[in-house]
Amino acid sequence: MMISPIDRLDMLIEEAFRIRDLGLGLVSAAELLVFEAEKLRPQLDPPSRRELGGA
Repeated sequence: MMISPIDRLDMLIEEAFRIRDLGLGLVSAAELLVFEAEKLRPQLDPPSRRELGGA
C-alpha cells in the first residue's frame, strides 16, 4: 500500500515538530551551561591589584 501525499505531509510535519523540540531542548541546555559557567567566573578570575592592596 502506498502512502498518500497527505500522510507524507503529516509525517513531515511531525518530524519538523520533533526537530524543533530537540532544538529547544538544546537551547535550554546551552543556557544552563552559560549560567553555570558565569557563576564560576568570579572564583576563577585572579584577584585585581586593588583587591591585593596595590595602587
